[in-house]
Amino acid sequence: MFPLLGGVFLGWSLGANNASNVFGSAVASRMLKFWTAAILASVFVLLGALLQGQAVIGAVLGVGIVKGVST
Repeated sequence: MFPLLGGVFLGWSLGANNASNVFGSAVASRMLKFWTAAILASVFVLLGALLQGQAVIGAVLGVGIVKGVST
């Protein structure tokens, strides 16, 4: 359970950083409101996780990044 929490935190922090890169200038220029950008980022993060999550896990396990877990 502990390694899973590390992965969740890493994914959350990397996703937040990349979302800020995408929406930061749009919010700063007042093209989008903050909450609109936050909702859009949340929707697309969830869609990406649901649609491509299995492929990412397969790639991670395929190169042996996670020790002790095999496919």
